Amino acid sequence: MYTTTYPCHECARLIIAAGIGRVVYVDPYPKSQVRAMFRHEVSDSAGSGSGIPFEPFRGVAPRLYRSVFTMTGRKRRPVTGEYEPWDPSIALPRLVSESQILNPIVETESGLIEPMIGELEGVAWTDVLAGAWSGSAKD
Repeated sequence: MYTTTYPCHECARLIIAAGIGRVVYVDPYPKSQVRAMFRHEVSDSAGSGSGIPFEPFRGVAPRLYRSVFTMTGRKRRPVTGEYEPWDPSIALPRLVSESQILNPIVETESGLIEPMIGELEGVAWTDVLAGAWSGSAKD
């Protein structure tokens, strides 16, 4: 299955139930709790783990296709306005910073969620909620 975004936990539940064998996503979804909720059913990439592989798309995302493959900077003939002939021997590939492969969702989530979980472990939630509502919550 190919998706535009890393599946949320609701979508992942349906993917698991449907028996889909592999998921490829274009954009990460840092808020997704799939890794924590379905750690036995979903693996982070092909070949690592026993679950359904959730892999990042490798290539040019559809929204970047035009910016990567359009020919810019071609000179025009001054009189006719026609483009000068394209010479493949001097053509250079265009590298677009936006088209760099994004970190796999594992790295993104680890960088965001795991430190937060470490901070939140052992917190007495009744005290936190009481402090938040009374306006005396501490950072």
